[in-house]
Amino acid sequence: MNDRHRILIIKLAALGDAVMASTMLPALRERWPDAHITWLCGRGIAPLVNCFKGIDEVVTLDERRLLAGSLPVKAATLAVAVAGLAGRAYDLCLVAHKDVTVQTTPPFQASGHQVDISELA
Repeated sequence: MNDRHRILIIKLAALGDAVMASTMLPALRERWPDAHITWLCGRGIAPLVNCFKGIDEVVTLDERRLLAGSLPVKAATLAVAVAGLAGRAYDLCLVAHKDVTVQTTPPFQASGHQVDISELA
């Protein structure tokens, strides 16, 4: 049995916002040094997120289709992201993205806690 904490960070787009969100990584690593940290992001910022120290895994989705597409396109894009995270349970989900679609999707809600990081300031 694996008792490693699993943390999911969701920040889909905006390079500057992703950099700002990355500042939480040292605190997460200090609190849970052995945690497995996954970052869900858009393809546009994935190269940057892959450079962040402390990230174990980067899962990408097409943020343009999710944020600007029609409802069927958004649903299909979200389904792909959910499939990429299928079967995983997270102890903590840090939502650094205000899109209600992301915040209310059950696979992106942690079994422990979901936190909108904009409310932590």
